[in-house]
Amino acid sequence: MQLQTRRLLAMAILAELCLGGTTSPSFAGDYRPSDVEEQMIRLNSDNHEEQISGASKLCEMGAIAKPAVTRLIHLLETAPENTTRGECAKALGNIGPGAVAAVPALIAFLQNKSCGYERAYAPNALGDIGLEYEKSVPALIEALKNDEEPVVRGLSAQALGSFGANASVSIPDLVQSLKTGDHEMRSYAAYALGKIPARPCDVQTLIALLSDDIDATRIAAAKSLGGAKADAVPAIPHLVLLLTDQNVNVAAAAASSLGEMGPSAGSAVNALKLAQKNAQIRYETTYALKKIRGR
Repeated sequence: MQLQTRRLLAMAILAELCLGGTTSPSFAGDYRPSDVEEQMIRLNSDNHEEQISGASKLCEMGAIAKPAVTRLIHLLETAPENTTRGECAKALGNIGPGAVAAVPALIAFLQNKSCGYERAYAPNALGDIGLEYEKSVPALIEALKNDEEPVVRGLSAQALGSFGANASVSIPDLVQSLKTGDHEMRSYAAYALGKIPARPCDVQTLIALLSDDIDATRIAAAKSLGGAKADAVPAIPHLVLLLTDQNVNVAAAAASSLGEMGPSAGSAVNALKLAQKNAQIRYETTYALKKIRGR
C-alpha cells in the first residue's frame, strides 16, 4: 500500500474511533431481533460488500446483535478483505461483554501484521468487551510497546484504560509513553493512565509526573494516584501544590484525587479550604472535603 494511502486510512480510522474514547451504538434502541437476523443473512453472503454492509449495520445495534457473534468471529478470522475484518471487529466491540468469545480472534487480528491499519479496530473492541483481561491486557501492552504502526500503538494504549485496575501492570509502559511519545501518543497514554489506579509500587513514579511540563500528564498522574486511595498518601504534599496550578483542569484533578483518598488526606484540608475560594474548582474542592470528612 502506498504511503499516502496508508496515512489517509490511518487518519480515517482515528477520526472514526476518536482520541477521547471508544465508540458506542448510536441507534441500538431502534432495532428488533428480526433486524439482527436480516443482517446475519448478509454476513452469510459470498459478496464481501454485502458482508461489510451487514457488519456495519450490526455495529449500530449493540448488545442486541449478540446472536451474530459466531458469524462475526468466523469472518474476522477468514474474510479475505481486511475491510470486512475491520467492520466485524467494530461490531463485536459494540456488542460488548456479550462478545467475550471473540477475544482470542480479536487478539489474533491485532497481531496479524498482514491485516494492515484495519487492525486498529481490535484494541477498541477488546476494551469495549472489557473481559478476559488476562489475555487482552498483555496483548495490548505488547502492541503498545512494539507494534510498527503508530495508530495501533496509540489505540492499544487507550484501550488499556477500559480495564481499570485489571490493567495496572501496564502503568510503567504508559508512563514511558508519556515521557517519550509524541503528542498523539501522550494523549492516548494519559487517557488510559487516568483510568487505572496506581499500585503502591507506582506511587513514586507518578509523583514525579506531577511536576511534568505537559498538563495532560499531570492530570493523568493525579487521577491514577487518586485511584490508589490510601496507598497514595506520600503524594499528598505534591497534589496540594497542584491546587494552585495555572491550568484549572490540573487543579481540579488534584482536588478530586485528594478527595478519593478520603480521611487519609486529612492533612490537605486547610489547602482545600483555601482552594475553595477559586470558583473554577469549587465543586471539586467541596466534594473532596466532604469525602475526607467522611460525609
